[in-house]
Amino acid sequence: MAQTLDLSKTKKQLDRKTDSMTDYYDKIVNKLNKERSDNIKTINGVEINKSDFYKSHFYSWQRLQYSGAFLRGVKEYQKWRSRQESSISLFLAKRSGKMMLHIEVFFMMLCSSYEMLAWELNYVFPTQKSDNEISFTCVVNYLTGKKRKVVHSFLKTLKDHNKTWIKYIRNYRDYIVHRGILPTKTHWGRNGLIPIMLPDNPKCSKLKYSKKRELAEYCKESLLKSIELFRDFYKFINSQLASP
Repeated sequence: MAQTLDLSKTKKQLDRKTDSMTDYYDKIVNKLNKERSDNIKTINGVEINKSDFYKSHFYSWQRLQYSGAFLRGVKEYQKWRSRQESSISLFLAKRSGKMMLHIEVFFMMLCSSYEMLAWELNYVFPTQKSDNEISFTCVVNYLTGKKRKVVHSFLKTLKDHNKTWIKYIRNYRDYIVHRGILPTKTHWGRNGLIPIMLPDNPKCSKLKYSKKRELAEYCKESLLKSIELFRDFYKFINSQLASP
């Protein structure tokens, strides 16, 4: 039987992990505030414009918060109690567009938050890429490339994540942006419960659902993983900024 997503438990998980992430976010902000000049230096002597860096830092955190807010909307359409209620609720949700709005904004904001991290990385470790070339994948691949004399272990971890679970999240976002409404599949479960399933890879011509990715649960786990990664990211960036 499909398990109903416990939102109160989820909120506690999110709050606990978000508090830890925010601590490191605030440490970076404090360093920026203590620096009296317009620029702040890294431990390697790179000078960064404080205003430009803060914008990327703030927007990465803000958009992650937005994705969390829309998770609450996603969970509403995951399951209903009876077969008749499920049919009516699903029909009305799809007809109104509210269900797809919450799904789409969740994935778009989550992926956008990663793109903001790319700018933070590019300030701390200049890649010489043009603004149009800056993306999370581009910057991470550059900083972990074979030509780099020194590659931080955390950057290797970012690359591993980007090639696995972050890539899967991006696949859903890309489909939404370039193709339209994300295809989902519904199943009649026991007691009339309906899990809304995401396709394994929406870009495939023949959709498969073998990974059994229930919409709300998958979004929740993706957000929790992202918050943990952002916490480690902010911790790493903070270690690269010189103390004022």
